[in-house]
Amino acid sequence: MSLEPSQQNPPYPPTHYAPVPQPPVYYHPESAPMPVPTSGWAIASLVCSLVGAPLLGIIFGYIAIGEVRNSFGRITGAGIAKAGMIISLVEMALVVVLSAVWVVVLFVAIASSPSSYVG
Repeated sequence: MSLEPSQQNPPYPPTHYAPVPQPPVYYHPESAPMPVPTSGWAIASLVCSLVGAPLLGIIFGYIAIGEVRNSFGRITGAGIAKAGMIISLVEMALVVVLSAVWVVVLFVAIASSPSSYVG
């Protein structure tokens, strides 16, 4: 009984198999995830705190945190808003401390100067 060539066993066992070709992957912009926008209030908070308007930095940061919290993940920027608020609070604390030091130095200078009022 003779076997056809396609039915005969190969003379040696295959040691490895060729990789199965994968279909090409194409980019579909409509199926790509949309980037999540950053809150404009958060950016404004950080900018105001860096420019030197700490009161606006705190107000905008507070608004931004509320906006991010109520967006359910559609808007980001809570970290930026917190950074703006922290920088603003540090600036305000420095202004208060430096103002107090300035007032104390002014009173000491006035008290230690010779009086020009003769009465």
